[in-house]
Amino acid sequence: MKAFRVSDTLTLVSKELVLETTPASTIDNGISKYKKGESQNWATIDLVNGEFIIVESLTKLVKERIGDIEKILADSIVNDLHESDNHRVNDIELIFDLAITQTRFYQRFFHLYEDRYFYSYEVLTYARMHSLVDSILCLKNDGIYSLKEMHNAMLKVMKARHLYNFKVNSFRYFKDKINQINSKSIESYIIHGNRGKPKENCKVTPYVKKSMIKFYIQNSPRLSYKDITDQVNHHIMKRGYQTIDISSTKSFFANREIQNRYKPFRFGKEWVSKYLDPSIVRVLPRFIQDKWEIDGTVLPFYVIVAKKVTRLWICIIVDVHSRKIIGYGIDYHETANLVFNTYRVAVVYSQCLPFEIVRDNAKAYDSKLVSELENAFESDNYKCFVRTAKVGNPRDKGTVEKVLDLLNVNEFSKCDGWIGDPWNSERELYRLESATIVELRKKINVKEISTIFEYVDTAINNMNNKIF
Repeated sequence: MKAFRVSDTLTLVSKELVLETTPASTIDNGISKYKKGESQNWATIDLVNGEFIIVESLTKLVKERIGDIEKILADSIVNDLHESDNHRVNDIELIFDLAITQTRFYQRFFHLYEDRYFYSYEVLTYARMHSLVDSILCLKNDGIYSLKEMHNAMLKVMKARHLYNFKVNSFRYFKDKINQINSKSIESYIIHGNRGKPKENCKVTPYVKKSMIKFYIQNSPRLSYKDITDQVNHHIMKRGYQTIDISSTKSFFANREIQNRYKPFRFGKEWVSKYLDPSIVRVLPRFIQDKWEIDGTVLPFYVIVAKKVTRLWICIIVDVHSRKIIGYGIDYHETANLVFNTYRVAVVYSQCLPFEIVRDNAKAYDSKLVSELENAFESDNYKCFVRTAKVGNPRDKGTVEKVLDLLNVNEFSKCDGWIGDPWNSERELYRLESATIVELRKKINVKEISTIFEYVDTAINNMNNKIF
């Protein structure tokens, strides 16, 4: 294709076409060569995938040299009609793929969803879907491709990009949907369906929930459900949202998971000690710094400490959202100082505290040093909720345990002197036989403490650079 439209406001032309009509000496990706004395006329090129250029990014002079964009588009359509069906579908796939992957295309729709959704991934998802529907309508209005071709191309792109929000596997369903909407109703269509009218349960959007929580957790004065409803309605009416009923407020806060999450702020530690339900496992956090998990284990290497062959302990803190290790410490035993220093490193690194910290049940966490620090976390200044992982529920702090396993299997196993699984456990699978321990403690396998520090630094850097 020499040229095609992604939407009503975005047209792309091939880089080859621009180079045919514009001297190469005038093009330097937006850097004026006139300042170097080479040429006064230069083109600003905004490349997409290295092949196509956004027409709107070109200078007026370059556009004039290229010629009539509408005629180029029309010629491209005529040429495209003579190509095979597979070629046509591939062209549509390129258009749709650009619509949902290029930030410059879908970021135009952020403002439509930022007030409704306070999680960034939701705003991103809806903006990308809006960009895709906008492109479909543009191709439909131009009459270049059939709805059947667009449907097939869309399914291929969404499968390749792992996007499953736009559930239109049936062509008949897809056809009915597209025929019901226009460019002005895309937002309502994406959020509420093809009617453009929100259902009752759709009125409590994430933005409204955020407002409800804001008034629910404030301590002075503590508001009743009616007061919360009135305050929320007053707050959201200014933005043009539909008001909610008190029944919606009561229903939202009746959920046990919501109570576990926000009543500690509303009623304090007394409510936590009496009513907190430890059997409820929180869902995975949806934004950074929502939840940390801290745990420790022995390292899978032997070292010499005061003429004694032993192993060191490591304690790590994992940010559950990013899966990154944001703090760690190493000591001779699992001591209060080890836990305290690990906390300190994580706070200094992150420059903030999360909503919740889930910790292990070890005695080191019950020490006065650690308890005072955790009490400071839970003060009104920070409002960080620290709790102990539920015994017998491995999912409660499963992320940090998984990271420890990955450190051992994927990183430490590459190091010289690795002895296998590091857990000091009575479980049969993790116990080493006496003969094996004697063999591992031979001088050739015992490492210097400085060497272990290097192993750990390298392993954690490697882990943090991976995407899970």
